[in-house]
Amino acid sequence: MPPKSKRRKNDAGWTVVVDRDAPSPKAPDRGTWEGWCEIESEPAFFNVILQELGVQDVRVHEIFGLDDDYLAILPKPVHAMIFLFRYREEDHDLRETACPDHVWFANQIPTNACATIALLNIVNNIPSLDIGPHLQSFKEFTSKLDPLSRGYAIESFEFVKRTHNSFARGSDMLNMDLTMKLDSVKDNRKRKTSAKASRSSSPKSRSEAKAESEADADFKIDPESRLRNDSKAASPTALSTKANTPVKRTRAAANKASRKMKRQAADAARGERDDDDDGFHFIAYVPIENVVWKLDGMDSFPQKVGKADGGDWLDVIRPVLQSRMAQYSEGQIEFSLMALVEDPIVEARALFAENIKSIRVLEKRLNELNAEWRAFLAGEDEDEVQKATIEGASEKYCIAIGDIEEAMVPAKVRDWLTLTDVEALMRRRWELITTQRGLRRTVQDEMDSAQMDAERAMHRRHNYGAVVQQWLRDLAEEGALAPLLDDPAKDS
Repeated sequence: MPPKSKRRKNDAGWTVVVDRDAPSPKAPDRGTWEGWCEIESEPAFFNVILQELGVQDVRVHEIFGLDDDYLAILPKPVHAMIFLFRYREEDHDLRETACPDHVWFANQIPTNACATIALLNIVNNIPSLDIGPHLQSFKEFTSKLDPLSRGYAIESFEFVKRTHNSFARGSDMLNMDLTMKLDSVKDNRKRKTSAKASRSSSPKSRSEAKAESEADADFKIDPESRLRNDSKAASPTALSTKANTPVKRTRAAANKASRKMKRQAADAARGERDDDDDGFHFIAYVPIENVVWKLDGMDSFPQKVGKADGGDWLDVIRPVLQSRMAQYSEGQIEFSLMALVEDPIVEARALFAENIKSIRVLEKRLNELNAEWRAFLAGEDEDEVQKATIEGASEKYCIAIGDIEEAMVPAKVRDWLTLTDVEALMRRRWELITTQRGLRRTVQDEMDSAQMDAERAMHRRHNYGAVVQQWLRDLAEEGALAPLLDDPAKDS
């Protein structure tokens, strides 16, 4: 049995007491945790988030190239691009100084919320998209708010926050809480040091100090005063009492001053740290009314990229993305690109329903010409094909009878209905049945892909840490870890 505790020296020379019986830190509860977790650039996670938010008929695809041949195979339409890059605030002088009424745009208030902010900035700008009752109500509720107020509204919208943080693991939450505490301590030390240096270099009178203190108080932002309603299930209506209160000028000025100070602090800090310390950040590029916009929650307002002029908006965004990617060294993976497209299963199911309806009308025509036409069908192969052919609603492929009734019969099939030759019509029917085989495979492949996304998200959300910790405890009780905990200096 290994000893309960042991004194060791780490690489920095500090003496560390290892207590093997000490309880592990308890991770916060996802539902009540105040932070927002980081989300990787994984299309499966984005697809699951969109699905659980209620957004219908879209999928996120990863993009590995911007050449014509690759973009041509993307499902159409392409609604938006999501760009992940190592964030460095460089565009201080942005062109746009206001948010147009027809563009829904929200600032990013919570740390690590950029993935969800990018998605919300996209889906709220696609009028044809079914975004579900929760987001639709939220969009209408925030339609008259400015980008900053929308950002605060998102921060307090528990429905969105819970979906985002469903990917938070216990270790992630503990590490983020610890990082925030350490950053807070570091900031306090810097402020104290700066204040001491300022007082020693230019002493102020008591009246001047009091005046500055009062001015600072006007610009101090209290995190608790943000739009928040933790005691209730978050919904747009639950936020209405606070969010409808007009934002005071002092608050607006405070927010503007705060953002400016953060930018200046980031610039100053950048000279004291390595580039690797800069975090990664998601932004969106979206075509809105024939104009391509860059929607970056860290910008004060959305920024115009260029006009599509009725052409393919991807031609507008391609040189912009290529330029940004060219900033990185060869072999340096500092970015990723994804596209929000129409879910391919939408078109596949529509073609499937159209095929079923075509078979039905063709068989109806055959019955009119010769009620005994099925007697001409013979052979085991024909029987097997007939059993597999879908001629009505299908629960397996999620084809409803309403989908079949609403489907349009193609012009080619309508021409076939004018034929009077039974044998010729039977050949056309066989052609439709053969086509259906490929449609069944396509729909099944898309359903399998969605299932794989759900499984990836499930494994990402599952807390394997507790299992690993228990496994290590069992190994420790058996003494299997004792050699690993010995002082390496003894072996040298």
